[in-house]
Amino acid sequence: MAANDVISSLVVEVAPGSEDDVAAALEKLSGVEVHETHETRLVVTIEAESVGASSATAESFLRIPGVLAVNLVYVNCEGLYDHDGESSFVSDSATD
Repeated sequence: MAANDVISSLVVEVAPGSEDDVAAALEKLSGVEVHETHETRLVVTIEAESVGASSATAESFLRIPGVLAVNLVYVNCEGLYDHDGESSFVSDSATD
């Protein structure tokens, strides 16, 4: 894991009967891990290099057949501050 990685935890809601297919599709995505399935909800984490990359990965879940909703639960940005407490955050946006 790089110094500025973003770790996100999400709950993915899926159509009944599609749990296994959706979980298999999610596991094929880079940085994505399915931790648990409970009825029609999957607990998923994303490890990405930036907030923008994490968001793009989560948005891609909606293109998987059977996915009804993607709900962000938690985000942790590793390496956000240096030793002096100054932000070392690098934005994805060229306008920032």
